[in-house]
Amino acid sequence: MSSAYQKMFQSIQSANFLYRGSKGHKSIVLDAIKGEQVQLLRDRLEAFWMEFITEGMQIGFRNLTQTISAAAQLGSVRANVQRFYTNESQGTEFNTIIYQFLKAGFQERDKETLFVNKWLQEFQIADKLHIERDIQGVGSRIYMAKSEEKTLLADLGYGVTQFLPILFKIAVLARENYSGRIDMFRPSILMIEEPETNLHPRFQSLLADLFFDASRSFNIQFILETHSEYLIRKFQYLVGK
Repeated sequence: MSSAYQKMFQSIQSANFLYRGSKGHKSIVLDAIKGEQVQLLRDRLEAFWMEFITEGMQIGFRNLTQTISAAAQLGSVRANVQRFYTNESQGTEFNTIIYQFLKAGFQERDKETLFVNKWLQEFQIADKLHIERDIQGVGSRIYMAKSEEKTLLADLGYGVTQFLPILFKIAVLARENYSGRIDMFRPSILMIEEPETNLHPRFQSLLADLFFDASRSFNIQFILETHSEYLIRKFQYLVGK
């Protein structure tokens, strides 16, 4: 028992609380409290609540600190344009994210795979993702498949290259926090700098829908640093709905 609870228990004992039922209704009878006893009870109750609130704030702050320190992060420059992404870094964190994505072993009907393909379609990039591993396993080529045609990621522009790590990271984070029960994910946090980088204003706005979807689907909370008025206004609209 914490010291705050002990003090509360002692206060109640010294105040001689009696609990009894009468005619089916419960009542609390305060007996033998006069003068100094009333003041003593008030002082002890005040001390209890102050200690209770302080302990609660300390626990909450400690839990928040631990949660944020364990949060996943994506910088503003998330990937560079490469025709072949090795397993080792080529200047950004995208290589590591690709490796994590492949290591997760997503299947075609997995919720994370369906999420990635859904938002590739919503952003009019592709129908689905296709990754080819090098025969030696030293790297990968990333293709966007649309209407039975495959286009190398490097040929789709810098904005798409910056967008894809966001999808991959959401999928990886969801898999890492999957509880083992259907559609049950432990809470997680993903911090992203300038998610709107090199995206058309319409797609900057659509990012808000993506983050809402990821939050509902995978229990992910997002901390975003953005300069996009389109993204902010769409968030305001979605929150107000």
